[in-house]
Amino acid sequence: MTALALTAGKTAPDWAWPLDDASWDRDPQLSAEERAVLAQAGPQLLHPSWLTRAERGALARLLGQLEQVRSCLWIPDKAGHHRWVDYQVVGMLLARTAEAGSAWWGWDQSALTRVIGPDAQEWSRQWPAQVSRACRPRLLAYAYLLGAPMDEALFLSFERLRLARTVFGPEIVDREVDTVYRLLRSWSYCLDTAGSRAVRTLVAHAMLLNHSPLLADMDASLLERLRQAVHSTGRASGDLHSLQRALAALGRCEPPVARNETLLAELRAQRWTDVPAPWAEMASRWFDTSTLSRNVRLAYRQELARMGPGAGCRAPADHRARPVDEGDLRGLGGNGGPDADRRLCRTQRRPRRVRRPGVSLHQGRCAHRQPRVLP
Repeated sequence: MTALALTAGKTAPDWAWPLDDASWDRDPQLSAEERAVLAQAGPQLLHPSWLTRAERGALARLLGQLEQVRSCLWIPDKAGHHRWVDYQVVGMLLARTAEAGSAWWGWDQSALTRVIGPDAQEWSRQWPAQVSRACRPRLLAYAYLLGAPMDEALFLSFERLRLARTVFGPEIVDREVDTVYRLLRSWSYCLDTAGSRAVRTLVAHAMLLNHSPLLADMDASLLERLRQAVHSTGRASGDLHSLQRALAALGRCEPPVARNETLLAELRAQRWTDVPAPWAEMASRWFDTSTLSRNVRLAYRQELARMGPGAGCRAPADHRARPVDEGDLRGLGGNGGPDADRRLCRTQRRPRRVRRPGVSLHQGRCAHRQPRVLP
């Protein structure tokens, strides 16, 4: 397993940020010419193809950066409508720039959230009906590559795997996701079901948070950010355990702690001050030697701790206390054998039927049926 993981980690492909934005003018303040053109264009900003050549020249600083971003985004095959979607996205950014009076680098996170919309309903209320719904994830991809301040919680309302493929490219994203899946399949993880998309989504979410699709760039701090993002939705984060195991095998972080290890440590550290020593010793011996699963043993061990103060000694007729012996835990599997475990988990049996004189069990069970009369 380790050799496979190390080999997969060493063959990580090289990757660089797709945009050469070192020469960009990131001044959020608009020039006088840009302000005049944006104010004069008005509703035509939602259709940038309608701008004249002079207006395009005045907005060259903004349109040039948006054109570079458009050229870096991945467009799926047989999707000719994406060019029209890109035109609409550019128009929406220019329209909001005219309203805010500054470029997107001067916006705060709340302003960009209002532009993209916290959900699809809010998006439909603030934009005209002719604006395609496909513009919403495309607009988030534009803002991501432009480096505009955005709230990372926006990723949770989108299909993160498709967004990562759009920003970083499908080849490198699929290659890194397949690396994680090969490791998990080698550990007998069942990933060929509909629920296996959760791990892919977490890997894509980690890529977006890290601004890099490479597994070699991920670390423990990134996993902590991802865990906080998942917990903010109120959903279970069990798939983070699988992702952390894969990253630990690649040498990017420490392996995860077993899910029950924390609870087990708390139970072991519990002070049994009110429990007699013989009872505590027998309960611990049963917990260490029982063949039941750990979850079941933890539950019964907690019950034994509660029963300890009342079962630690008995009060016979002569009022002399007698300490507990091994027989007191016989029904709880004190000897640790499989027979005792079966007695511990045995459920209540169904009562046996009593045969009435002259009536068979079959007749008693089917007495409500009418006898069949032959012609």
